[in-house]
Amino acid sequence: MARRKKKKGKRYCIPLSAILRNEWEQLNRGGLCVGGVLLVLAAVLCRIAIGSPYYTRHLLRMPYFMPPTVVLYAVGLLLYFLLGALFGGLCITRSAALMRARFKGLTLLVPTALFRLLWYPLFFGACAPALALISLLLSVFCCLCACRLFRGNTHIAVMLLLIELVWTLLLAAVTLAVLVLN
Repeated sequence: MARRKKKKGKRYCIPLSAILRNEWEQLNRGGLCVGGVLLVLAAVLCRIAIGSPYYTRHLLRMPYFMPPTVVLYAVGLLLYFLLGALFGGLCITRSAALMRARFKGLTLLVPTALFRLLWYPLFFGACAPALALISLLLSVFCCLCACRLFRGNTHIAVMLLLIELVWTLLLAAVTLAVLVLN
């Protein structure tokens, strides 16, 4: 196979789709499933233990942009699954680049998930929007730090964490609006 000589000043760029495909092949599929299912089970058990959010919705004044309960459940569980799958896939990977990412940013995925899991019982169970907002802000901080640490190693993790960040910021805006209204 003949190698092409690189012309001076020209850089070759690998398409993002090829990078993502390569990273996807390096992740452990069993770890993806186990991690995602375990975090979803933790979220469902937390929500069953707290009970129905309808009592809190009638107790507190909610902003007009508060998502319906079904949307909160659906999007929340999907993001918990993706976050858990990312955690499980990175825990069991054998790729050298992803192993570096595992030791750098993996420890921040746990507090990100836990602080966001804590939001539901604080907001709906304890009717404490101030504590729920602090929990979400800590989750945002951990998510941003994890994005920064994963940035050079895995693009999949950064994309999933950015989606998680957008949802957490929406929840923080809703929680802040409830705090202001009440």
